[in-house]
Amino acid sequence: MIKENKIFLYLLLTLSVLSAFNIYLPQGSELPINDLPASKEVISIATFFIIILLYGVLGFIGIKISKKIEIPNIRIENKSIKKTIYFPSVVGFFLGIFFILVDIIFSDFNSFGNLPHPPFPTSLLASITAAIGEEIIFRLFFISFLYWLIGYFILKKKYLKLVYIFVALLSAVAFTVSHLPSIMMLLGVEKISNINNIIILELFILNGSLSFFAAYYFKKAGYIGAVMIHLWVDIVWHVIWGLI
Repeated sequence: MIKENKIFLYLLLTLSVLSAFNIYLPQGSELPINDLPASKEVISIATFFIIILLYGVLGFIGIKISKKIEIPNIRIENKSIKKTIYFPSVVGFFLGIFFILVDIIFSDFNSFGNLPHPPFPTSLLASITAAIGEEIIFRLFFISFLYWLIGYFILKKKYLKLVYIFVALLSAVAFTVSHLPSIMMLLGVEKISNINNIIILELFILNGSLSFFAAYYFKKAGYIGAVMIHLWVDIVWHVIWGLI
C-alpha cells in the first residue's frame, strides 16, 4: 500500500473510532438523545462500520480520480509541511474568528440568538470528525468527481479554471444545504421555509466561506490542506468559542 493510501486509512480509522465513541458523549440539551432506535452499543458499532464503508469507498474513489486531475497527493513531508499544514491552519484559525464575529452580528437580527455548539469534549471530537469526514465527501470526492467529469471527460480539459470555480461553488452549496437538517432540528421546525431567512443567510456565509478556502487549498495542497482549514475553523468556532 502506498504512503497516500496509508495516510487516508489512518484518517478513516480515526474518523470511524471517534464517531463511534461520540455516541457516549453528551450531545447538548438541543439534541434528542432519548429517542435512540437501539442501545448505544449497537448504534456505536453500526456507526463504526457504516463510516468505514461509506467514507472509505467515497474517499478511495476521490483519491483515484484526484490523481487524474492533478490534485496534490495526500502526503505530509518536511518540504511541504508549510503548504499542507501550517498555512491552511493559520487561515482556518482566522476564519474561525470570522465565524465568531459573523455570529455575534447576526445574533441581534435572527430572533434566535447565537448559534449553539456541542458541549465539551463532544465539540472537540465533532471538530475532528467533521474536518476529516466532510472534507472526504465535499472536497475529496465531490469536487474531484465533478471536476473530472465536466472539465476532463466532457470538455476535454477546456476552461478548467472556470470549471473548478463552478464545481467549488456547487460544493459550497451542497455543504451548506447538508447543515440545514441540523438547524431545523435545533429550531424545532419541520420545513426549511419556517427557518428565519437571517439564519439561512448566516449559514450560507459561514459554510460558504469555509467551502471557498477548503476548495482553494484542496487544489493547492490536497486533501490534507482542506482538512486543516476545516479543523481549525471548528476548533476556534465550536471548541474555544463554545466554551466561552
